Amino acid sequence: MVLSAEYIKKKLEQEMVLSQAFGRDLGRGTKHYGLIVVGHSLGAGTAAILSFLLRPQYPSLKCFAYSPPGGLLRLLQEFAI
Repeated sequence: MVLSAEYIKKKLEQEMVLSQAFGRDLGRGTKHYGLIVVGHSLGAGTAAILSFLLRPQYPSLKCFAYSPPGGLLRLLQEFAI
């Protein structure tokens, strides 16, 4: 999950996906859109970790993690994410 979250973050940064999405149509206020990360099961674990990694750039980020793996919070503490 950690490797997946790091990979997703790296791809988002390399391809400038989020900066393009938020800056695409400033007339419609896309600059003020919020970021929501969603996942279920292992995807929920990855979404939670990705949210911790993206939080510095997107402080209003919200994460909805449905049925994440049971030890996820412990994992986050061990990796100090």
